[in-house]
Amino acid sequence: MTALALVLRRAEFAADRVVGIDGRTLAWRQIPARGVWQSCRELLLDVAGDDEITAVGIAAAGRMRMRAGVVAPAEILEWRGGFGIVAAVQRMFPIAAVQLAPRSMCAALSARGVGVAASEDVLTGAGLLALLAEDYAIRHSSARDHGMEPIGQRPTGRWYPAACVRPRPR
Repeated sequence: MTALALVLRRAEFAADRVVGIDGRTLAWRQIPARGVWQSCRELLLDVAGDDEITAVGIAAAGRMRMRAGVVAPAEILEWRGGFGIVAAVQRMFPIAAVQLAPRSMCAALSARGVGVAASEDVLTGAGLLALLAEDYAIRHSSARDHGMEPIGQRPTGRWYPAACVRPRPR
C-alpha cells in the first residue's frame, strides 16, 4: 500500500511516494505544450512503479472546483477550460482515495504537520493530504463493514466518517 503526492506547479509536475515526510522530490516533468495529461500520467506511473496505490494527494494552484475534482490553471493551455484530474487519477488507481486541494492548503498542512520551516514544501503537504484521504477512506469503509450509518450528511452525499456514525437499525 503506497500513497502518492502530486503537485501542479507553473511549469512542471512534481510527484513523490509518501514514505516519510522528508521534503524531497522523487520525480518531476516539465509541462508540455501538448499531451499534458499523458505526461502527468506517465510521471505518476513512473513514481508508483509496481506498488498498489491506495491514496493520492494533489496540490494545484489557480482556478479549481474542489468538489468536482476539476483544475483549470491558466499556465496549462489544454486545461484552461477545466480538466477532471481527480477522475482521471481515480481511473488510473481504482482503489485509491484521491483528494485535490489548493497549494496554499497543502503548504499549511506541511507547516502544521512538519513545522514552520517546511511551510514552503507543498509536496509534503500533498503527501499529508493523501494520508488524510486514505485514513478517511479506511474509516469510511470500516464503518460500512461494521453495520454503521452516518448520523448526518455532508452536502456531497452520504459519507461514513468514524466520528459521526451510529449503529444501523435492524
